[in-house]
Amino acid sequence: NLLTQADVPAEQRAERLFLQMLNRPATDAERRKLVEWLSVTDSRELRERSQHAIWAMMTCSEFRFNH
Repeated sequence: NLLTQADVPAEQRAERLFLQMLNRPATDAERRKLVEWLSVTDSRELRERSQHAIWAMMTCSEFRFNH
């Protein structure tokens, strides 16, 4: 999975996550925050952080009302 591959740049993982979850590109502020959150090299930590990011997006009002 692209979101949990540490060799994929965090910027690419963040953009992919927004496109998959919210069907739109991330804003600059959203991208910065998510890139910071996903910028870890430990694969277990990255998997956990990716899961938390997905959960956060699934529970946001934008996802609930648009999907």
